[in-house]
Amino acid sequence: MSGYYFLMDVGGTTVKVNGLNEKGEPLLIVNREFPAQAQGSQAMILANFKEIIVSVNQELLAQGYELLGVGVAFPGPFNYLEGHSLMKGMRKYDEIYGVNLKALIKGWLAEYFQLEVPIIFENDATSFGLGEYDQRHSQAPGRGIYLTLGTGCGSAFIADGQLIHGYGLNEQGMLYDSPFKESRVDDYLSANGLQLLSREFYPEGLTGYELFLKAEEGEAGALRVFAEFGQWIREALDPFITEFKPDELVFGGEISGSLAYFSRALARENLAIRKSQNTSLATLQGLVTLLQAK
Repeated sequence: MSGYYFLMDVGGTTVKVNGLNEKGEPLLIVNREFPAQAQGSQAMILANFKEIIVSVNQELLAQGYELLGVGVAFPGPFNYLEGHSLMKGMRKYDEIYGVNLKALIKGWLAEYFQLEVPIIFENDATSFGLGEYDQRHSQAPGRGIYLTLGTGCGSAFIADGQLIHGYGLNEQGMLYDSPFKESRVDDYLSANGLQLLSREFYPEGLTGYELFLKAEEGEAGALRVFAEFGQWIREALDPFITEFKPDELVFGGEISGSLAYFSRALARENLAIRKSQNTSLATLQGLVTLLQAK
């Protein structure tokens, strides 16, 4: 009987789910996606999580697989050790503040499947970094910075397979709240930053995807926006790269699809720059790494 890990990548809009085997290979050809219900009531959010967990595991267990563990990637703020959200005033998951999700999942697995397995929670950006690191450094150790650019700027610094702190990062080993320009990194290396830049050429402001489509058509304004965005990223990362000396810089998240238009400013000797082939799958693979370490 083959074993699998049940994994959830919880976002504000969707929850992406898959089962990965012990080699980190997905059992479902594509991740299942479910509406997150993140702005709903506590009852709605929890009922949604329960339905996702029960239905997908019923499907995988019916195929003869054995559940080995559960991993959940969740954006912060979150108590990852105890398994409960600390989000308030962020327009998502406010209604489950303090709810012990780990205990609930444990209860659902016992009720529906008579199973007890390890359950872990981890930051989505951290999980992404671990998954991407393993793809390149599974045979030889290395050092990398892993960024997820979307509504905010998630980050993970990894050396020799271990998450790194220090180097001017915050207590969680992240850079989103580092001072930058008039506020902090998160406000600029994100969809908000792109929209802010876009107003120089498009008074109404454009989303990252709208800018990408215009850049694909070769529109000069969009190309200028992405070039300036690349300069912002370089400026924000320069002190960390100088101190940490990574051998790779990897981008995930929605904005990473436009990497070709902002990567030129980031070029450095002895620094590989690449885009994740699948941000969500890498996130799930990072959870497998953490579960296996336990």
